[in-house]
Amino acid sequence: MHIRNILLWMVCLWCIAVKTVAQTPTLSDAEKEKAIQTQVQRYLLKYKQDLNNALDRNDFAAAISHLNHIILYEPNNGQALYLRARGFENMGLYERAIFDYDNAQRAGYKEPQLYYFLARLEIKAGLGEESFYSFNEFFQEQPGMATKKELRYERGIAAKMAKEYKACVEDMSFVIDE
Repeated sequence: MHIRNILLWMVCLWCIAVKTVAQTPTLSDAEKEKAIQTQVQRYLLKYKQDLNNALDRNDFAAAISHLNHIILYEPNNGQALYLRARGFENMGLYERAIFDYDNAQRAGYKEPQLYYFLARLEIKAGLGEESFYSFNEFFQEQPGMATKKELRYERGIAAKMAKEYKACVEDMSFVIDE
């Protein structure tokens, strides 16, 4: 008798659930899209908060993990690509950093230091022509930096690697004169 009552209650609950679901209005495609976008924005906000916490702790691995999520939802987020490149650079993953710096540029991210960080990594990777180009872009964005002997020395190395000997001599002469 007890099992019969339990089964009767289960059937009643199932009927109530079916009736409730049947009465629930269906969402239009526009409403579904809006609900999805709202949820995505919540996720992005959480990932960005977690990213800031990881950066405050200098936890580059965690920061990269959060940036991966952000970039998944916003693939053209130049700032996220730039920050992930900085994280890869700090972890010694130079090729990944170069890739993300390039993608941050393509996304239109305007950070004056981007070209400098990229140029330094390209020297480490043996990419002289690319490094020389990046240094020139950096000096074009930051003309006052062209008077810093350390930077001119680095560009001179890139110029030598790129077989831009005239520029190499000019940069190294500047360094010697200073």
